[in-house]
Amino acid sequence: MEELKTSLQEPAKGDLRAFEKLVLHFQDMAVGYAFSLLGDFHLAQEAFVEARRDLKQLRE
Repeated sequence: MEELKTSLQEPAKGDLRAFEKLVLHFQDMAVGYAFSLLGDFHLAQEAFVEARRDLKQLRE
């Protein structure tokens, strides 16, 4: 859990490379989960856009 918390700190500060690394690590799992909830692949992908925009507001 501490490693994940650390991996979120740099993207939350606006580091786009760190966000890209985070997306590459979790994209398959996250899009798959979002698709299972939404039933729409494009909406599931849009979740990454929203995640980037709202990353500073992420809570533990």
